[in-house]
Amino acid sequence: MKYEILIMMLPNLKDDKRQELILKIEKILDGKIVKKEDWGLKNLAYKIKHQEQAYYLLYYLEAEIDNLNKFKKMSAINKDIMRTFILKHDKKWPFEMKTTKDLKFPERRQPRKDGKNQGSNLEKRPIKASYK
Repeated sequence: MKYEILIMMLPNLKDDKRQELILKIEKILDGKIVKKEDWGLKNLAYKIKHQEQAYYLLYYLEAEIDNLNKFKKMSAINKDIMRTFILKHDKKWPFEMKTTKDLKFPERRQPRKDGKNQGSNLEKRPIKASYK
């Protein structure tokens, strides 16, 4: 089966220990790794296990369900792995999608059709105080 696996590891792991853990993960999964992305250290939106950052790894792979279950058990026991997310892909890999770096977004604020600038006369409006 095809899977997408996101792994969040502790940010304070030494490089050699992190590489050892990555090799252990890949050995347990024992599948065809189609694509591997090392996102590196990222800030978290909220604390997870008292950490404000995490080291991210993303795998696209084809593996057996037994190996995936072994990985789930190992990641639940291993204290160096903060979280894992596993998605099952039935059909195509999502590689055809472009990343946000490749896309060009229009500017958020579009000029008005009548040629006037929005908010240009805000500073000219008097402020009315309503004290009673």
